[in-house]
Amino acid sequence: MVERVEVAIGILVIYFVAFAVPTGIAGRIFSIHKEIIRKVYHIFGSASMILLLYVFPGWKSALISFLAIFIFAYVLILAFGGMAFFKKFRIDRKREETKIKQQILYVSLTYSVLIIAFWAIGGEENKHFILFGVLTWCFGDAFAAIFGRLYGKKYFQHRIFDQNKTHRGFKAFVISGSLVNMVLLIIYYSFPAGVNLGIAVILGVLGGMIELMSKKGLDNVLLPIGITIISFAIINAALVYW
Repeated sequence: MVERVEVAIGILVIYFVAFAVPTGIAGRIFSIHKEIIRKVYHIFGSASMILLLYVFPGWKSALISFLAIFIFAYVLILAFGGMAFFKKFRIDRKREETKIKQQILYVSLTYSVLIIAFWAIGGEENKHFILFGVLTWCFGDAFAAIFGRLYGKKYFQHRIFDQNKTHRGFKAFVISGSLVNMVLLIIYYSFPAGVNLGIAVILGVLGGMIELMSKKGLDNVLLPIGITIISFAIINAALVYW
């Protein structure tokens, strides 16, 4: 954690530029599938929560700085998104051009709710729970999209599910989500290995179910907030016994 806010903002900006520019250039040069590039952006963008939580000196500076960057990105897309130069680097899916602006709004709302609830109100001792929700969404959604869209053939048919989601994508979410939660549990807690595995799998499966049932991009709100709340409840219950 750094004491000066301007230094923290500089680190955050450098982080975004350092992954965004090389990724965009690499995608153009090597003709990498757009879905993969999209999800690389998704992973690195979502993982910026780690910087917000552990580089900024307080929740107010973290939240304001994050929102300022996202508002700037939103205005940039509105103003220049249609220009030929920017179209060369566009990675949004076909017929979904407006969704990137919608996702910026969703993520801004989600991060604001999480930071206020689990850092401003919950305090320093509870802010790490945000990572359980955000990183489950970050990696789970990314791998679900990559494996589901590129390799998935069997789609969910029941009306309660998003019928654009595949069985393979769901499995990829559960595996990747469980793994990231296992890592977080090892970092933050000293539970027995079996307890870590059980909690990680529960969070991975529940995250996959939330993602599967969320429609119209609402998984970007429901998933990180939902898993943050569930992880808070399950881990605190586990602490009573272990």
